[in-house]
Amino acid sequence: MGDGDWVMVRRPTEKDLWEPSLIQTDPSKPLEVRFKGPAKHWTDAIPIGNGRLGAMVWGGVQSETLNLNDDTLWTGIPGNYTNPDAPTALSEVRKLVDDGKYAEATTEAVKLSGNPSGEVYDEPQPLRFGLGMIYQTAWSAYTNCAIASMSLSNYILKALQAILKLFIAGDIETVKRMSFRLYPRNLPVMMKVYQLLGDIKLEFDDSHAAYSEETYWRVLDLDTATTKVRYSIGDVEFTREHFASNPDQVIVTKISGSKSGSLSFTVSLDSKLHHHSRVNDINQILIEGSCPGSRIPPKANENDDPKGIQFSAILHLQISDEVGAIHVLDDRKLKVEGSDWAVMLLVASSSFDGPFIKPLDSKRNPTSECLNTLNSIKNLSFDGLYARHLDDYQNLFHRVSLQLSKSSKSFRENRPFQMKERLSSATDQYLESTRDEMVATSERVKSFQDDEDPSLVELLFQYGRYLLISCSRPGTQVANLQGIWNKDIEPPWE
Repeated sequence: MGDGDWVMVRRPTEKDLWEPSLIQTDPSKPLEVRFKGPAKHWTDAIPIGNGRLGAMVWGGVQSETLNLNDDTLWTGIPGNYTNPDAPTALSEVRKLVDDGKYAEATTEAVKLSGNPSGEVYDEPQPLRFGLGMIYQTAWSAYTNCAIASMSLSNYILKALQAILKLFIAGDIETVKRMSFRLYPRNLPVMMKVYQLLGDIKLEFDDSHAAYSEETYWRVLDLDTATTKVRYSIGDVEFTREHFASNPDQVIVTKISGSKSGSLSFTVSLDSKLHHHSRVNDINQILIEGSCPGSRIPPKANENDDPKGIQFSAILHLQISDEVGAIHVLDDRKLKVEGSDWAVMLLVASSSFDGPFIKPLDSKRNPTSECLNTLNSIKNLSFDGLYARHLDDYQNLFHRVSLQLSKSSKSFRENRPFQMKERLSSATDQYLESTRDEMVATSERVKSFQDDEDPSLVELLFQYGRYLLISCSRPGTQVANLQGIWNKDIEPPWE
């Protein structure tokens, strides 16, 4: 065989490249993110997702909200984002870099973006009033001005400074008039933005307001991609379990009480987007809606706003056999009374048919797709859905393990004497924790500067992997700045 001869080899299979092995997790250090109470802010809620559908679990007791997202819901319609002047600008940028004129190259590089939105204002647009919106809109205007002309950036900053001074002085009317100056004529419209889908809203009776706070726990188990909420009222323990299944494309919630007939609540679907909802069946709620066709319509006439992406979601409700009942309220809500447990299946779909198909031309029917998905899984038990979810998720999650710490016993014994004597209570409690004595992750974070608990670093590493698995799978959209999770129709990024 000569030096130039080709050698044919068999293409390696996935098994040859990687063979996942089960992670042997020390039971004293489970991969769990733990909270002692319900979330007070959106950033404190627990994210779950299957790559396409996501939810944020707040863990409220008397009133609970699950914020829902679908990764295909965006404002706007397909457009031509090609900048015909980019080749010329790129040639000039390269020449400046070759000449060592880096500052000039940076200035010239803004021409590469052109007008990414493809739209301009015919008239100056008013700023929706409020101090927070002044900052947010000014920043968006500032960055858009930087794309169009560097000199306009100074214009925006000067206008902002003047507006803030007037706002602090209480001259509200002048602030409103000056807000027009933040968007000069022919300024590009802000980029398209990711949207929310809606919310699952749960309302429990007044007795839940008197729950025992010391019994409350909200836990994200990274090894199973499952969120659990647990609390007690008197001698009854209530448990909620949430997970987002990729193989069955459904968000699953199970609510149960330790005493027969103790579970009663009302469930509904809502959204900040244009929508309508109704009870579709004795145990189903349907919501249908649409995203804005334009983030900020170029004209005041709403009829000129192009049709945006349509969406549908269906919540299917199941309760324990022969124990409890389901009632319809106002044709929009379902009420469960006297049940042992309830399982909610949430499916969703949109009219998104690829990046080059306008929503108006889409042939997809989101409601029909939701019903088809439900029909394929509604006869599966909770345990069956969970098993399929677990097998799919752990095939990815168990590919990587990280162990920075020794066993809990040796970790305690081998710590320096000074560390043993210092503030290491959170780590000690964590390493010695049982089901009834758990330590919140926030407490471990606070004590890290003293005990440098390596198992907390392991948890952070695996949490990052969990988020990526939950927000991006083959066939889904690319994860954006916050993965697939968003609660706003005007999020702080574009």
